[in-house]
Amino acid sequence: MGRIKKGTLGRNFGKTDNVFCIIFCRDAMPYSNYEVYKNSKYEEDRDKVNRKYPAVLAQMRHDCKIGFPGGKIDSKNISLIDGLKKELYEEINLKELDVNRLEILSTFSNHKSHTTTFIYEVNFEEMIDIINNSKHAPHSFVENMGSFMFKLDSYSINNVLRHNFSGTGSDELNILIKNKKLLKIKW
Repeated sequence: MGRIKKGTLGRNFGKTDNVFCIIFCRDAMPYSNYEVYKNSKYEEDRDKVNRKYPAVLAQMRHDCKIGFPGGKIDSKNISLIDGLKKELYEEINLKELDVNRLEILSTFSNHKSHTTTFIYEVNFEEMIDIINNSKHAPHSFVENMGSFMFKLDSYSINNVLRHNFSGTGSDELNILIKNKKLLKIKW
């Protein structure tokens, strides 16, 4: 990551730079407070209360596509990391980003731009805090129409991937799932 901290990549080739971040957790427990499952007569339902799922934070963008926080780096004198920090603050109100937890997931390039996508692993409590705080972001309801989490399991993955993602979002999600082994199934 040292090379990236020194500057931006797209500008080296006369392109604009975009940065995005996929925030994910391995231990989401979406049913932990769901009384219907806690009190169910079915063991399968009761088991869901403590089951952990991988999950990803996404947002409904201004164009009604699903996306991940990030965007274009406006200044030519800003690093990818600083650009990412700015975007995460503006879109999801994430004020503290531990750069030591960031990993590069992918880079994509076309004739106009160079896109670098980072991943940031959090725990379930951090994920919930990020989602709840995102409504206070400076660009909330302008760029980010709402943040949400979707769980990844064998039942939901095909539906998740059918959504209309912005840009390379579905490709990046597939790379994340495979590289971090978030699903035990092959699809």
